[in-house]
Amino acid sequence: MNNNKTALNLIKAFITEGSIKGLDNVSLSNLATKLNIAKSSIFSHFKNKEELINQMYLYGRKLSARNKVNFSFEGDSNEVLLSLVDHWHSIYSNKTLFDFYRMVEMQKFIDERAKEISISIDSMIASQTRIVLEVLNETNRLEINELDLAIESFASTFIKYLKNELFLENGDLIWEEERYINRFCKQYKI
Repeated sequence: MNNNKTALNLIKAFITEGSIKGLDNVSLSNLATKLNIAKSSIFSHFKNKEELINQMYLYGRKLSARNKVNFSFEGDSNEVLLSLVDHWHSIYSNKTLFDFYRMVEMQKFIDERAKEISISIDSMIASQTRIVLEVLNETNRLEINELDLAIESFASTFIKYLKNELFLENGDLIWEEERYINRFCKQYKI
């Protein structure tokens, strides 16, 4: 792939279109029209649609890897867990990354690359949850006897919320998340 602005714009437009229609339904002709370039120009950057898809996955992984862990262990258990969840939401503030994750969730049942990325994202959420809950338990801000169960419960709930965010325009989601965190902390309050 040529590392130039047109190639990058093609990848970004492909991600956006793929997040709406699914990758199989993205027309290279329509993509070229949207970018105001000739369809043949696409093939000067990518051999074929499959190479564009491969480069799109590579670009999405690089974009994902740039996200720095950014949450605080300061405050009570509610504040720490809200900081963690805010961190997860902040990742979605990048439109291209949001579209990439949305496309990954759409493609994960038919594309092994998307499935691997989806599993990786879920594992990252579970790992960060483990670290935070272990710290809250060790610093006596929560008393969690069944740590593995608490981690699984919290992580799986927020994986569901985050995936809902990709597909639903639900303003109540933040309220639901805060409510869940409050109940979670009450359950393990010292």
